[in-house]
Amino acid sequence: MLTDLILENTSKLKSSVKGGKWKKTLSPDYKKIKSKVAPGVPNMELTGDMLDALMFKPYRDGIEIGVFDTEEAKKADNHNKFTAKSRKTKVPERQFIPRKGQQFKPDILKELKTLAMEVAEDDQD
Repeated sequence: MLTDLILENTSKLKSSVKGGKWKKTLSPDYKKIKSKVAPGVPNMELTGDMLDALMFKPYRDGIEIGVFDTEEAKKADNHNKFTAKSRKTKVPERQFIPRKGQQFKPDILKELKTLAMEVAEDDQD
């Protein structure tokens, strides 16, 4: 499934975005906090809430992928650096969703195209 490919990359400490950034270190203070509840690695899984909120929504003209829960979307925005405000935060950049003008890596694009074709076929039925 589409979101599974993105989650697999995050678990491997890799961006799902072609040319995307992924800071692979944690600050010493955050590493202490994180190591109490999860491995002390930057896999985006402190509580799991943000990545659990990652989903896709098929539409007639395409597919939207994102974190649509308001609170979790704020966290995703900070890591993906979508806005000028989020680019100024101290949260490290770990892109798992492309910004405007960027695209997913080829394996995810392939899955997206397959899904889009299925949606289009269902729409015709």
